[in-house]
Amino acid sequence: MEEQEKTGRIIRRLRCHWQHEGRKNKQLVLLEIGKGGIHCSCWQADCCLWQKEKLLESAWLDGGADWWQELREVLQDIFIWARVPEMVDAIWILEEELVMSEQLEFPPLKETELAQAVAWETEQLLPGNSAEYNTAYAISDTGSAQVLVHLWAWPKEQVQLAASLSLTLHFRLRAILVGMSTEKVQRAWYKGYSFNNWSLQEEHPWSLVQAKQLLNSSYPRRFLLYCLALSMGLYGVTQGALFVAGKGLERGEQELAQYIVWQERMAQSQRLEQTLARYRQLDKRVREETTQVSGSVQRLGKSISAGCWLELLKGDAKSKEWLLEGACHQPELLSRLVDDLQQDPKLVQVRLQGSQQQGESFTFSLLVKEK
Repeated sequence: MEEQEKTGRIIRRLRCHWQHEGRKNKQLVLLEIGKGGIHCSCWQADCCLWQKEKLLESAWLDGGADWWQELREVLQDIFIWARVPEMVDAIWILEEELVMSEQLEFPPLKETELAQAVAWETEQLLPGNSAEYNTAYAISDTGSAQVLVHLWAWPKEQVQLAASLSLTLHFRLRAILVGMSTEKVQRAWYKGYSFNNWSLQEEHPWSLVQAKQLLNSSYPRRFLLYCLALSMGLYGVTQGALFVAGKGLERGEQELAQYIVWQERMAQSQRLEQTLARYRQLDKRVREETTQVSGSVQRLGKSISAGCWLELLKGDAKSKEWLLEGACHQPELLSRLVDDLQQDPKLVQVRLQGSQQQGESFTFSLLVKEK
């Protein structure tokens, strides 16, 4: 049991430190509520920002509807006057005349034992209807012999009305306390205390009521509008980026197409250059051979004497052997042609391979060889 209490104290200290860090520089609205009036104040960790007091015309009458309606209107006017932001933290401080209160005495007990003793005494004080009340207690005096405990009880119906009022006015109801000063509550809040035993509200403030508070506030709408604006902004940026990327891609495709065309033209030009170079080499060789053949043919053609003619010339420029075929009008002209060719200094051999009369002319076939 001692280990459990030690672990519980460590957990409470850690939670207190975490809540202390989370409550820094945040506003806290304290609502001191009595039968005939209300005193509001807004606090921060180091000062009080504003205070406002307002009387209520409606009588309490155990929490009638008129009193709650006037309380809602008064709080709404005060919140508008003070420009209280939505979902601000708020704590109710009730006068003791609004709740049931009792003084209890116990012998010195541990925390868990004291909580069990207070629960048992509550059942005895509220027989048969204890489930219809929310209770809270505070240790007001600790002596060596007795522990003095102050016990409060408030109907759950009134707690629900307070929660409904917080939903309507869009603030977070953190605790419902009794008989405490605003200075003490402010110091305890910013130190990180939880008010678990002091508060008449349920032990879990982030329950369904707090969820409804958050849903009924403007924060979800603001969040949705922010998400919508962010989505539209992201959509616009994405569309702009896609448009720029499309333009860049189109320009890149055009440049790539131009580059491909340039490559094709370059390759075609290279092929044409290569083909032209081959044609030039071929033309050069043909011109060289043609020049040699043309010179030999021209010289041999001029060697044919009058009365004879050349019909065919065959030969090889490399071997320099030529076959001449033609005809003469008379045999004497043929003999003169052979003699003239044999006397040509550029010819090393002249040989008559054959002659034949055809009609009135004589055909011949001569084989000549150049030097």
